[in-house]
Amino acid sequence: MDKADDGRQACTADRALEELLGGLRWIVTAFEYDVLAQRAFRRFTEDEMRFHYAAAGSALVRQRDDGFELRAGDFVLLPRGGPSTLEAREPSAVYTGRLRLDVPAAEAIVRLMPEIVVACCFEHREPAVATLVAGMAQEGRAARAGSASLLTEIGNVVILAAIRSWAEDGRGMVCGWVAASRDPHLARVLDAIHRDPGSPWTVASLAQVAHSSRSQFAERFRAAVGDSPLHYLTEVRMRRAMELLADGLPSAHVGLALGYRSEAAFSRAFRRHAGLSPRGWRRERGQPA
Repeated sequence: MDKADDGRQACTADRALEELLGGLRWIVTAFEYDVLAQRAFRRFTEDEMRFHYAAAGSALVRQRDDGFELRAGDFVLLPRGGPSTLEAREPSAVYTGRLRLDVPAAEAIVRLMPEIVVACCFEHREPAVATLVAGMAQEGRAARAGSASLLTEIGNVVILAAIRSWAEDGRGMVCGWVAASRDPHLARVLDAIHRDPGSPWTVASLAQVAHSSRSQFAERFRAAVGDSPLHYLTEVRMRRAMELLADGLPSAHVGLALGYRSEAAFSRAFRRHAGLSPRGWRRERGQPA
């Protein structure tokens, strides 16, 4: 792909991201700040969505089969709601907000997001927005007239900035979410890819999910998403790989879970995507290789 093609795809993705963010809005139903001792454990049983932002320390966030080690300055959103846990790996300070969608039509897009949406280094990528989280805590404690409304307004700024930070690392997926909201056939395909990225998908098998011929499906997918089905699949796999690597899983296990026949094949794919080997990516994050 030449530079002109790159520019056209980026512009398409920017428009899709603008449309996506414009259609999302939440109501903040609760907000709290916890200082956690090492190994302190919190269990959340509510069905509502929630987010966590680490102000200090590190903690392991788990929901169903997914997990992520939240480090100081990281932000995670659990867009599908449901039970989850938070375990401090060291003395930590964590902000937690509970949410519900204020735009029911956005549920189709939210369902395509992974269990855990991770905005790594959010404090550094969005420093002005990250400081608003502490402002949410102050507003919640004040309990003045209008505090609930202000909490929701500030919360939406923070959450949308975090989703933008996350989405900018995978522009093709943003186009996919918008396409899914318009085309139920593509929605089925995208949901299948996100639910099971390690499956041995081919263009033909994805076309079957879309109830379409192979050629028609490939053309429709590229027109809607701005990318080929298999390249999109690779993006989803690489984002999932980063989450699993950050969670401490060995590189060989991550590769097998995501459909690669060997650790070497996974490492080559990861390097093409991230510019670093899985070990190098871990070292850059300050984790043991």
